[in-house]
Amino acid sequence: IIAALQEAFFTQQGTARQLFSTGLLRANHTLQQQFEEITVAVRQVIECQHAQRLIALHRSWYTLGNALVLAYEQEKSERGEADFADLELMIARLLEDPSAGAGLQARLDTQVKHLLIDEFQDTNPLQWRIVRQWLAGYEGNPEKPSIFIVGDAKQSIYRFRRADPAIFPAASLYFKEHFDA
Repeated sequence: IIAALQEAFFTQQGTARQLFSTGLLRANHTLQQQFEEITVAVRQVIECQHAQRLIALHRSWYTLGNALVLAYEQEKSERGEADFADLELMIARLLEDPSAGAGLQARLDTQVKHLLIDEFQDTNPLQWRIVRQWLAGYEGNPEKPSIFIVGDAKQSIYRFRRADPAIFPAASLYFKEHFDA
């Protein structure tokens, strides 16, 4: 029905047909106005049908993507393996855990005297959380590491890994205030 209405009311280019361009419609403004209202309504029905198809397509893609992620997570679990994102999350959780974080903090403290982070513009929020959590342990400690960060927000290329160039200026300010960076 929708296809028939579309063909009846619109040209192949999608413009409204001039079905009654002479005679009755031109003379009767009420009829002309009603025809225009019907044309708008038909266009809205067509757009809604198109939107519903898109929603169904998006649901299908989501279902497929979700199934792939779940299969990937299960495969990693069965193999006892972790990917880079898993490792980031694990270290963040370790540093935030009061019982494990202190020990990890102590080991890092004895090994790191100077910290240089290159390509900082590609830091994501989780990585920044890890760095902040680790460095928070130095508050009030005169033996904190020296810090130097390098990066250019205009060259951020890891958006697919949630890199956020806006972290760079916030980190610069934090390091200047707390570490004389």
